[in-house]
Amino acid sequence: MNPTIKNYDMGGILLGENQFETGTLTLATNGTVREGAFLARNASTGKFTVVTETSGDDAQTPVALYVGDDLTNDDTAKDFAIRALISGRVKAGACNVNGTAATDAELDMIRSYGIVPVRVTETNKLDNQ
Repeated sequence: MNPTIKNYDMGGILLGENQFETGTLTLATNGTVREGAFLARNASTGKFTVVTETSGDDAQTPVALYVGDDLTNDDTAKDFAIRALISGRVKAGACNVNGTAATDAELDMIRSYGIVPVRVTETNKLDNQ
């Protein structure tokens, strides 16, 4: 008998009950957004944009997290229909600002919008394969 080994990935970003908003994400030319990316809202259009900076002169205020498969835009700037997390608990290690792991200060920023990042240790990862 040849046993079959199946690995189930339980490593998603979401923890427990969460709330989402269906919206539009404007993605820049040659832009990429990964799951857990901080999103800001454009005040004039109401569309989401990827947060690229949380401090300094060009700082953006994160109000949501992107949840879904990675998106890449190889074309000119265009809009994508998305599902944004606007409230709930998420894995802190999966949150990112423009592809870079979010710092503790950045994680604190999204808490004020009802998104609670929680540090967790993955116990479902196999170390024998």
